Amino acid sequence: MGLFGPPNVEKLEAKKDVIGLIKVLGSKRDYLEHVKAITALGKIGDPRALDPLLSILIFSADYREDAAEALGTLITSGKYK
Repeated sequence: MGLFGPPNVEKLEAKKDVIGLIKVLGSKRDYLEHVKAITALGKIGDPRALDPLLSILIFSADYREDAAEALGTLITSGKYK
């Protein structure tokens, strides 16, 4: 845990903090926090989320389904160009 505690995924999503959400994916957070971050990255629709979500899809069996759903949301959101 950092000096100010763990990141709040809901706040990061509300601020559309893609970099912060990507950092959550690289942290030693619990399963639910990773799923929340993956889902938030899909909803935000920022192209910077594409590579991290693709990496999860390819390399992480634990989060593969969540990453696939987030990628589908990202691509069909109309925000991703």
